[in-house]
Amino acid sequence: MRYWVIGLAFCFVGCASVPVSPEEQVRFDTIASRLKPPATLSGAFSIVDQRKPDATQVKVNLTGLAGGFSCFIGISQLGDSKFAADRIARLENALAEAFPGRSGQLIVRRYDIYLNQGSEVSTMVWSVAIGGALGAAAASGGLVGSGDVNAPTVWRKPRCDRERMHSGWFDPSDLTSNYPPVTVELDVSVFGQNYSINAAHSSEIVIETYGVIPMQKSPVFNAILQTTMDKANARLVKAIQANSPPKTD
Repeated sequence: MRYWVIGLAFCFVGCASVPVSPEEQVRFDTIASRLKPPATLSGAFSIVDQRKPDATQVKVNLTGLAGGFSCFIGISQLGDSKFAADRIARLENALAEAFPGRSGQLIVRRYDIYLNQGSEVSTMVWSVAIGGALGAAAASGGLVGSGDVNAPTVWRKPRCDRERMHSGWFDPSDLTSNYPPVTVELDVSVFGQNYSINAAHSSEIVIETYGVIPMQKSPVFNAILQTTMDKANARLVKAIQANSPPKTD
């Protein structure tokens, strides 16, 4: 299948797509090959969905009135009305596999997925606002620019600390590259205990700041979403295991 470099979040100057190189095509094919069929509930757990109604929606601007000063600039909420509609089923399946023979209520208060393009959008905002030499400096990383995604070390950091970022925050140690990360926020109750989990994964492809619609059916991007969900679900399983009392004979 032929892929195009397309992206999410903001469309400032006209949305477009460009053909990828043969090398990129091979990499895209490799990522897309990881895509698994949609999951369905196993029935091992009784699901109580307590998510806020707007959590299922796609939102491309979480900045609010703070605009360019917001902690949430460049963050898109990927609600399951359009992305990863099977996220709760994948979570339930992961728990059923990790804890065979156990059941009960699984209360889901949050299963939110975000794309954090804060660095890229900060660059665009500063470039437009300042212009000229300062705008060029911002675009090259001299001010708040995104820097080189191919840099050998991970320079990308969240815009604010976790206490101020309820959406799109990530631990830089979760990243393996400087591509915009996908993040997951989990808040659940299972086996009578509450758990809050954050996980992030580098997006693995160049995501331009274009439109939301083109990515919804992209097997490459959806494979990346699945990888991030798997990471969050595995992190939850590990937290439950650490919280479980030891078995006695």
